[in-house]
Amino acid sequence: MNVYKSQKVSKSGRFVSGLAQAKLMAELNLPDLYESSVATAASALVAVEEEFNQIDGGATVQKNYNENLDKLHSKQIPYEKFEKGSVPFFDKSSSAEMGRFRVRDARDFSPESMKRKPVSGEGATDGVLLLVGRNNNEIPEKTDELAITILFDKTKFSEKTASDWWYQHRQLFV
Repeated sequence: MNVYKSQKVSKSGRFVSGLAQAKLMAELNLPDLYESSVATAASALVAVEEEFNQIDGGATVQKNYNENLDKLHSKQIPYEKFEKGSVPFFDKSSSAEMGRFRVRDARDFSPESMKRKPVSGEGATDGVLLLVGRNNNEIPEKTDELAITILFDKTKFSEKTASDWWYQHRQLFV
């Protein structure tokens, strides 16, 4: 018998109310719940999942999942933050030698696919390198490399000339 089924437990594994904790302690005849190894975080999370499923067939969990997924998809792409004026052109992680402009969020890319390469074709310019990679959410065989970050040699580009270069070539990267 799962004694946690009827208890109110938060996602962190703690009881929502002292009454729920007291009921469980009485059922198990425990003097102190926290000193017992019976109530673990894993079992508490199972209880939460079971309770959600009993209440509404998991619809609440699915709704929360969908809301979080919508937030993820609506997050602002790094280059848009610059274009809307909320961040400077060179990222704060830039070094004294290289100015870094974030085109996309590197967390969305597979680390083993990332590499640096010079810009080729129309945008080819001395002093400009790309950090490219394959998106985590794409099928590897069907995904082209995408620009994640553009690196500018600061001996050849000021922040102003680098941003001018971006506006002149942005269509190649978005």
